[in-house]
Amino acid sequence: MRPAPLTFETVADADDWLAEKQTEIRRGEWRDPEAGAVSFRAYADKWVEERELAPLTRDLYRYLLDKHLSAFADSDLDEITAPRVREWRADRLRTTGAKTMTAKAYRLLKAIMETAVDDELIRAQPVPDQGCR
Repeated sequence: MRPAPLTFETVADADDWLAEKQTEIRRGEWRDPEAGAVSFRAYADKWVEERELAPLTRDLYRYLLDKHLSAFADSDLDEITAPRVREWRADRLRTTGAKTMTAKAYRLLKAIMETAVDDELIRAQPVPDQGCR
């Protein structure tokens, strides 16, 4: 059993919240609210390790994680949001002018976060398709 995330003003409010959670469970839509509390860097490192990558690709991904995606290193997966990704991308382009490397880092971030969605650690992909153009 898991406690509610807040104290309700009325019993009716609590009953409504509980009914909503039970409906999510029956539909298979409920997600553990703590599932996304996984370090991005730890998850990304594991993501790279689990793939059969050519040595140059593995080196590139490590470089991108260290140099371009370091802004997310200390964040949990569920703290990475679409607005934050847009801000990061705009900042990288503005401060580095490195369009190609920023696009590569963006695509890597997108792939990692897509796997986090597949692993049911986060509900939605925070890295939109249009950002890598």
